[in-house]
Amino acid sequence: MTPADLTDAPLLISSRAAVQQLPPDWAHVSLQALNVVPLIQNGVGAALTIECVIDPTSHAGVRFVPFAPRVQTHTVLAWRKHRLQTPITTAFIARFKPHA
Repeated sequence: MTPADLTDAPLLISSRAAVQQLPPDWAHVSLQALNVVPLIQNGVGAALTIECVIDPTSHAGVRFVPFAPRVQTHTVLAWRKHRLQTPITTAFIARFKPHA
C-alpha cells in the first residue's frame, strides 16, 4: 500500500486525534485530504471500553452504556510518588483517581 492508495478509500479510524494523525503523517497529506469516517459517530460500530476512558460530553453522538449485569475487572493504576510528572501524566491520574 502506498499513500496514493489512501486518498480515495474511506478510512475507518479511531476518533482519537493521535490515531487520526498517523495516516496523514505517513502519507504526507492533510487529514482533510483523506476520506475519514469516524466509526462510532456514524453508527458503523460500537466501542467496548472501560468507564471514564472516553468523555461522552466531548464527542457528539457518543455515550457510555454500562453492561447489565455489570462487568468488573481488577485493574491497577500505579505511579511513583514524589516524582516530577508531566501535565499529561497528572491529568491522566486525576481522571481516574475519583474512581479508586
